[in-house]
Parts: sequence; structure tokens; C-alpha cells
Amino acid sequence: MNQIQAMIANPQAGARIKDTHSHDEFDNLTLAFNSLLSQVETQETSLRKQERLAMLGTMQAKFAHEVANPLSALVAYSRRSPIYWKKTRSIWKRLSELAAF
Repeated sequence: MNQIQAMIANPQAGARIKDTHSHDEFDNLTLAFNSLLSQVETQETSLRKQERLAMLGTMQAKFAHEVANPLSALVAYSRRSPIYWKKTRSIWKRLSELAAF
């Protein structure tokens, strides 16, 4: 029983209570506890993965925002110059599409 109390107080990844193979209530409790530890570890792994994906999505959104800002300014400025606009219309059209992203 001391082993269980120690594991609850200081959980460690992959730690399990040794199976006594006594086929009594304590053995059933040990199996249930080890199963619960496995489920918690699986959920923690899934949560860490979700957090990494959320962080990646946030980084991607910030990157897209930082790229779009200068492109928007370039497109707006180029529209003020009709001569330049006629010469580079295809480039600025593509930049406008990127800025709208």
C-alpha cells in the first residue's frame, strides 16, 4: 500500500505498480490503478499534441498577418501611380491576392 501512496504523491511517466498475481482485491485494485495511469498518460500526450498544434496555428496566423501588412501597403501605394501600375499589373494583381490571404 505504501507503493501506491508514493506513486499518487509523486507520479512518474511509465511508473506502474507491480502485479502480485494474488487474484484478490488488491490485485484488482492494482490492475485498475495501472489502467488509470495509462489512460492519464494517453490523455496528457494528446493534450500536449493539441497544444503544439494550437501554437502552430497561432504562429501561422501571426506570420500571415505580418506578411500581408507590407503587401497591402505596396498594393495601395502602387495604385496611386497609374503609369507604374500599367507596367506591373500582373505582379500587383498577384500581390493583391496574397495580401487578401
